[in-house]
Amino acid sequence: SVSGIWIESANASQNCSFDTPLPIPDLGSTASDITEFTTGPITRTNVTLWITHTWVEALTVTLTHVDTGTVLTLITPRCPGGDDLYLELADDAGQPLACRSGVPVLFGRARPDSPLAAFSGEDRSGTWRLTVNDNGGSESGTLQNWCVAFK
Repeated sequence: SVSGIWIESANASQNCSFDTPLPIPDLGSTASDITEFTTGPITRTNVTLWITHTWVEALTVTLTHVDTGTVLTLITPRCPGGDDLYLELADDAGQPLACRSGVPVLFGRARPDSPLAAFSGEDRSGTWRLTVNDNGGSESGTLQNWCVAFK
């Protein structure tokens, strides 16, 4: 399972997926939902994801707060020829998403492509959906796990 997300106080909450692993079909998509039962306004959001895929450049990853309709693109296609990603995405991370040599090609703590601050002020309760789209042919993978944490 994925670990490493901060929990700093009684005002923080973290949930991880229970429906993973899920296949990411070639030229298709997969979605996983997490239900957050804690209420209260969001001041900070972090997302951790673990995806195994033989062509990361084919992937677009979005996070949707289903109850409010807010959709953010976390990861846009990058890293030609690279495999797999294991990331903690946070607005306060010191670096943007960057490809590296080795597997996983995306690894560590980084800023998402769209700021998670867009969720700030929304109530954290409700359904959160991570969607992974495979936009390239001849490759497939698996959404192994993901977590979302709020403060």
